[in-house]
Amino acid sequence: GDAVDRRRVTLAVVLLFAYTALLPVVGFVLATPIFLAAFMWVGRYRRRAMVGLSAAAVTLALLSLFVKVVYIPLPRGQGPFLDATVWIYHRLGLF
Repeated sequence: GDAVDRRRVTLAVVLLFAYTALLPVVGFVLATPIFLAAFMWVGRYRRRAMVGLSAAAVTLALLSLFVKVVYIPLPRGQGPFLDATVWIYHRLGLF
C-alpha cells in the first residue's frame, strides 16, 4: 500500500489542535471554513474553487443543523469575532 506521509499526518493533527484551541476565540462560523479548507489542502486536494465551496457548504450545513435543528449553541468567538459572527447569523436568518 501507500506509505504514510508522516509530515502530512503531523500537519493534520496540528491543524486539528489549532482549530480546537482557536474555536472559542474565533468562533465556529469563522474558524470552521478555514480549518476545513486547510485540512483539504493538507490532504492534497488542490482545486481552489471546490475547496472554498466545500468548506463554505459544510460550514453552513453544520451551522444550520446545530443552530436551527438541534438548538445547540456553537462558539461565537470573542471581541471582533463575536461581532462578525452575529453579523453573519443575522444575514443567514439564524438570529
